[in-house]
Amino acid sequence: MMRCDPIPRLARGLAVVLILAACGQEEEASEAQTPELETTEVWAFTRGTGEAGGAVEDRLPASPSRTVLVPATTLFPGAARVDPAIENPYAGDAAAIAAGERHFAAFNCAGCHAPLGGGGMGPPLSDSEWIYGDEPAQIFLTIVHGRPQGMPAFGSMLPGRAIWELVAYIDTLDEIDEPAAELGFDPNRGRFEPAAEDDQSVQADQ
Repeated sequence: MMRCDPIPRLARGLAVVLILAACGQEEEASEAQTPELETTEVWAFTRGTGEAGGAVEDRLPASPSRTVLVPATTLFPGAARVDPAIENPYAGDAAAIAAGERHFAAFNCAGCHAPLGGGGMGPPLSDSEWIYGDEPAQIFLTIVHGRPQGMPAFGSMLPGRAIWELVAYIDTLDEIDEPAAELGFDPNRGRFEPAAEDDQSVQADQ
């Protein structure tokens, strides 16, 4: 009958103990080397100061009790309509309109709505047909919340003043009858095709 030698078995047992001890030391070393991560609060828009919720207030065109009355549609039952009476504080201000025009270019609004709001992939902003209303507060909330079918929500990026400046600029676009002609293009000759020199000279004479 064969006898079992206890020495190899003892050696294997010591090897297992040493391996487990080494693993425990590595875990303790890795835990000691891992620094504690600090949580940083990041705001993508102008943070309000003072009372709590100031940043949220900056996302609203007026007080919450009035903003909640701004309709997101132009359809009303009969003649019944609640008017929150929210006006653009920068309406007609030349500096605000100029700033709104810069915002319109900087945020690539023309990429969807075309230059001067003539309409392209997105609906035109220079006519009287508005899906979600053309009142100042309605346009404000459209920019803040976005709309279905592609309008992004810019409320997390833009402070209230910048949005009102955009609204002030957009409000001037309905004064342009032919955005393409205003930019020097002939709408009757294809998309973004420059007008003929004869047509430009006639317009200059007028």
